[in-house]
Amino acid sequence: WLALLAEPVVTLLYGHQWLEVAPLVRIMSIAALTMFPAFMTYPTLVATGSVRDTLTMSLITLPPSILLIALAAPYGLQAVASTQLVNAPLQVLVALYFIRRRIGVTLGDIARAVRPSVVVALCSATVPAVMVAVQSSLGATLSFPLLMIASAGTAAGWLVGITLSEHPLLGELRNGARMIGERFARRPS
Repeated sequence: WLALLAEPVVTLLYGHQWLEVAPLVRIMSIAALTMFPAFMTYPTLVATGSVRDTLTMSLITLPPSILLIALAAPYGLQAVASTQLVNAPLQVLVALYFIRRRIGVTLGDIARAVRPSVVVALCSATVPAVMVAVQSSLGATLSFPLLMIASAGTAAGWLVGITLSEHPLLGELRNGARMIGERFARRPS
C-alpha cells in the first residue's frame, strides 16, 4: 500500500513540500517487504539458547551493508535508500540460515507458511495498483478522495486475500466477530 501510494500519503501527512521523499518511501517500503521474519529472529534465537548467533549474524551482515551504503552515499539519498533492496534481503537470508540451523525448519516449510500471506499481499495491492496505473496514464496523481478509495480497496483486497488463501488469521477474525456478536447479543435492548 505504502509503496504504491507513497506520493499521496506523503502529501497528506507532510504536505507538498515533502513530495521529493516519496521515491525514498517507495524504495524503503519495497525493501521492508523482505523483512517479514525479522521480528521473530531474536525471540527464536533466545528461545533456542542461541543469543550468540545474533552477534555472528551482525558480523556477517553489517560490513557489506556499511560498504554498500558508503559506496552509494556520493550518489545521493535515493542511492543510499536503494541499498536496502540488497541489505534487507541479505539480513533476512543470514537470519534464516541461523534459525534453520537451530530449529530445523526447511526453506520449503517457510515457503508453505508464507504462501497465504503472499496471496493476501497481492490481493491487497490490486486496487491501489490499478488506480495508480490509471492515474499515471492520465498524467495525474491521486487526490485525497482517491487515496481513501484506494485504501478501502486495499482493505477489501486484504479480506478477499485472507478468505481466498484460508490464511490462519481468518479463524481469528471469525472468532473475534463471533465474540463481538455474542457481546452485543447479551446487551439489553
